[in-house]
Amino acid sequence: MNAAADPLARGWCPGILRPMESGDGLLARLHPPHGVLSPEQALAVSEASRACGNGVLDITGHANLQIRGVREATRAELEARLGRVGLVEPSPRAPFRVTVISPIADLVSDGGLDGRALADTVERAARKVELPAKFLVAIDCDDRFPLDHLAPDIRVRTAATGHLLIGLARQNGVVWGAPVSPAAFEETIGALLERLGRLLRANNVRRVRLLPHTELEPFVDQGQPGPATRSGHPPRAGLVPLGTARFAAIAAAPFGQITADMLAAAADVAQEAGLPELRLAPNRGLVLAPLAPEKASTALHGLAACGLVNDPADPRLRIVTCPGAPACASGHAETHDLAARLARHLPARPWPASVHLSGCRKGCVRRGASDLTLVAGETGVDIIPDGGPFDAPVAQADFDVIVQHLEGADGAADFAHQITGGRAPRCATTT
Repeated sequence: MNAAADPLARGWCPGILRPMESGDGLLARLHPPHGVLSPEQALAVSEASRACGNGVLDITGHANLQIRGVREATRAELEARLGRVGLVEPSPRAPFRVTVISPIADLVSDGGLDGRALADTVERAARKVELPAKFLVAIDCDDRFPLDHLAPDIRVRTAATGHLLIGLARQNGVVWGAPVSPAAFEETIGALLERLGRLLRANNVRRVRLLPHTELEPFVDQGQPGPATRSGHPPRAGLVPLGTARFAAIAAAPFGQITADMLAAAADVAQEAGLPELRLAPNRGLVLAPLAPEKASTALHGLAACGLVNDPADPRLRIVTCPGAPACASGHAETHDLAARLARHLPARPWPASVHLSGCRKGCVRRGASDLTLVAGETGVDIIPDGGPFDAPVAQADFDVIVQHLEGADGAADFAHQITGGRAPRCATTT
């Protein structure tokens, strides 16, 4: 994403005390510590969603949970219900939680670093300084569930020596500082957050990647190599081994959305498995862990019975989409209906492995590139092979035409050739 796209994003984040107006009413966002709910909390959220909202919830890409369709008349009741289970933020001022971690970051072995403990250290430091509402720190120290798909302001990785590497976001990647010992991490991250908060205010920008590079030179060693490159994506569905005969059961929310009944049923599955937590995944799913082998398959099938996606080969997992119209006032299409249709027609061949269907050009769900990005507009759907929502489309077409050509396409170039009839791609209109 480029700097010019930033004005499309809202400059604040909703919470429970300060919900955000949307197309289907007020949107109230929960920011549970570590992205974790107890079964009792999950049941309370489910009941509050039914009583105070429209019974629909979003699992966000930062492991938060959004209650949709809240009404002004039910705001006070929502606050009271969630306050009784400790899920109301202490202040309406964001950021409410600055860290995102792997949902299994605490289940470490062989002397690994506990991601939850690192996140707690960052949160303590963040409460002492003034940061923008959308400031994000990815504690990305778990290779079983990498967070490479996120675009944080700060990324924390582990080095082979057991030290920590702190990286700062740049427009074209990440610049890494010198290794920091775990013992020195709290002091280092505290000083860094304080300085970055002042620099962001002084430069009147909200994200670290927009700061002038010269401002960051005191924090980074220009010759410092970054951590090893990882391949693959975080698991969306299935059983993930945790070592020592333990597993995590992971299931995705269909297109990032669940109902209140689904959440309540998932809480029941967690309780039946004897687990004290229901973990929200930062790729829009639910995780149950740790599970003994004899309970793992039962739990995974239990999540599927709730309506979640437990098969890694399910074509719905190749598609990310926003709520779309009418839930979002900016949406030009009912994206979930279109995404369900698209999933039924995705070819069995590898391309497109990733599809982003956006209801408008803001691209809220994914701002980076996908194998195929489709952006709904007033006059049709913009088509962007091998790009993101801010890249130039090769053409615009009706959705039925896109599906027709997609079924027979052999890769991005062939699809672009078919959809344009062999014509040169049209230029995008900038506004």
